[in-house]
Amino acid sequence: PTHYGKWRYALDFIFLNTEGKSHRGDGDKPEDYYIWGTPVLAVAAGRVVAAVDGFSDNPPYQSWDEKAPSGNYVIIDHGNREFSEYSHFQKGSIAVKVGQTVERGQALGLVGNSGYSYEPHIHFQLQDSPDIQATTLPARFAVFYELFRGRVYEVVNRAPLEGEYVSHQPPQ
Repeated sequence: PTHYGKWRYALDFIFLNTEGKSHRGDGDKPEDYYIWGTPVLAVAAGRVVAAVDGFSDNPPYQSWDEKAPSGNYVIIDHGNREFSEYSHFQKGSIAVKVGQTVERGQALGLVGNSGYSYEPHIHFQLQDSPDIQATTLPARFAVFYELFRGRVYEVVNRAPLEGEYVSHQPPQ
């Protein structure tokens, strides 16, 4: 697992090529990473309760911001005490404002490397409050793809398990 304690259900999303690498070349620049600049989409409709933009992106594996761990982030209230948090957006890319209503699939911003982030990725968690330090909840996905013992399986309508390697699309 990549997260523990109250963050145990958090997920970090990266893109890998067919060789299992997340970047081109040496990966010295954020732009070398396959996920860099990918639009981040809202998982469900709701109201934006937090949107922070202005933290610089880190050079991969060279520095990270321990004082602002989430970097640039968005939190959405989905009702029923469920909130989604997305962290590590590119500086200047947040496309929503506090108070705005968003629809499922609406672009929130672009994947970056801000905050306490070693390489470009998007951190996602479903949580029980709008607080940046909230306790995570298991997030149920309509479909995802699991790599298990060298084979890929389609998984329908459940939350990923701790330590499970998952993808939103089948490998090419």
